[in-house]
Order: sequence, then structure tokens, then C-alpha cells
Amino acid sequence: EGKPEKAAEKAGELSQDVAELVADGEMAASDGQALTTALVTTFGPLPESGGDNGRGNDRNDDDD
Repeated sequence: EGKPEKAAEKAGELSQDVAELVADGEMAASDGQALTTALVTTFGPLPESGGDNGRGNDRNDDDD
């Protein structure tokens, strides 16, 4: 019982995570492009995020 819309949404979120890793220098641009290409090949055009970019998902917040 597949849920293609939910899978595509998660793939879009993963694509954004990859873009953030590349932007932060934590992943090579070529690796990020390869992952994004694989996601698009598997799921087709990826949906845009719901607009909460950068809110509450900072993984490197070590200011404590």
C-alpha cells in the first residue's frame, strides 16, 4: 500500500537537506548533485518545501 505523495514530499525534504549540506561545505557539490539526480530520477520533479526553511532544524547549533 504505497503513498507516493508522501514519499515524494519526503524526497523533497531530503533534497533540501542535501542542498544545505552542500551550502555548509559538509558535502561535496558533486555528491549533492548525484543524490539530487537520483531523487529526481526516482520520484520525478520534487515538490517545493512548505516554507519553514531554517526554522527549528538547525543541526549545528552548538552555541550552548
